[in-house]
Amino acid sequence: MQGFEGRFTFFGIDERDRATIQSLGDLGYLLGRFHTNAVLALDARHVEDPLQLPKKQREERRRIRRRADEAGLQVKVLRAPDAVNDIELVRSFMRRDGVDDAVLPLRFIEAAMTANLPGLEVLLAVTPRNESAAIALNFAWGTRYFMWLGGNDRQFAKPYYPSDVLYQQAISRAASLGMKEIQAGRSPYRIKFAYGFRPVGILAALHPCRAIEPERAAAWLAAQEHRHAMLYPEVGLQTRL
Repeated sequence: MQGFEGRFTFFGIDERDRATIQSLGDLGYLLGRFHTNAVLALDARHVEDPLQLPKKQREERRRIRRRADEAGLQVKVLRAPDAVNDIELVRSFMRRDGVDDAVLPLRFIEAAMTANLPGLEVLLAVTPRNESAAIALNFAWGTRYFMWLGGNDRQFAKPYYPSDVLYQQAISRAASLGMKEIQAGRSPYRIKFAYGFRPVGILAALHPCRAIEPERAAAWLAAQEHRHAMLYPEVGLQTRL
């Protein structure tokens, strides 16, 4: 919970959490969608075949995996402390996109990877020459598997397709651990939807502390929803399928 111009605000509420939403509504909070989580329900079939998809979509993804296998890409499941040498790969998007170092400091990732955090594991895609092509830091927690942080080296995009392979590996890995759901987080969305993930709204709750503020609070929430819809039109398209 944090203050927002004299109000109380919650972020990160799963739209499926009806009890929390009802409780916040009863307390006078206004709610609106400000982002989207990509979620996939799992069952035993995903252990052997993570591609439980419509035929055309499934064949497209199988071709990618086949090419990666033929090129010799392998995936290692590691304890987080054993992958510390690949920390910079986690932050690869920052160099590519010019993101400020403070957004994801090296010290933070190193501390997380060496702290023996419960449920944290690493999927590392490596080339035949043992070059690290892509990495995913994931949490197994309760009955859910969370794809937390990841990165890739784009020079290995073809013929290895390491990011695609890690999505497939994460799905089968989560299912093999008996998880009921895997969550892949926010954008980029297209690759996640291609693997069968569905959009689940992430809500913000804003409390207008004074009687004159409900309209301002509602307008702010509506602006967040509009911004999200404009930035990620693919979410709206997927929701309507």
